[in-house]
Amino acid sequence: MIKDYERVNWEEAACRFTDTDSFYPEGAGEALAQNRVLRRICQECPIVNACANYAVVHEKHGYWGGLSPRDRWDMRKRNNIPEPIDSDFIGMDCRI
Repeated sequence: MIKDYERVNWEEAACRFTDTDSFYPEGAGEALAQNRVLRRICQECPIVNACANYAVVHEKHGYWGGLSPRDRWDMRKRNNIPEPIDSDFIGMDCRI
């Protein structure tokens, strides 16, 4: 089955000119303020659903498709979707 995020034109994203660091705020206070700004951008985005679907399956961190990391965690738990592998550790040799 082809997922909607595999067919979407990511160049249509409303956030395409937004600094990517904005989607990964530091600290709870900054995250809350930034999430409000990003949520407004996502509300106007033509591909918000595809972005959210991608993020639920593939992203642990950052703000994607109108969803915070906590929003995606809640969705995974409710829908029995496994937690994504943290891509920072893929392929690393973790042996001591």
